[in-house]
Amino acid sequence: MDNKTIAPTKPELLITVVNRNEAHYYEDLIQSFGANLQFTADGTGTANALLLQRLGLDTTEKAVIFSMVRADQLRPLMETLEARFRALRDGKGIAAAIPVNSMIGTLAYQFLIDARGKGPLGENV
Repeated sequence: MDNKTIAPTKPELLITVVNRNEAHYYEDLIQSFGANLQFTADGTGTANALLLQRLGLDTTEKAVIFSMVRADQLRPLMETLEARFRALRDGKGIAAAIPVNSMIGTLAYQFLIDARGKGPLGENV
């Protein structure tokens, strides 16, 4: 692959907040959509006990998962996350994506978009 060739697929930073005890499940789910790089941090919500009770939430212990995903995988991934958030008991969560518009280094870029052994259009080389 020519190092000056730019792949048409852009990376996006997906930020997912879920209950801490469900972090591994969501990490695996996101990875199944080609996320090569993930970082999970423990988080704590700031809602008071009355608000938690009214919203039907039981804990403020959260996991914040930062994942680099391909832009072309973002929509199906977000649809899957939304379905899981609705279907799983206590599967509440939130996810948002931020486009990564600038990247230095072709190899880093290829790693982040999971382009190992693929040409600029995603074909196997």
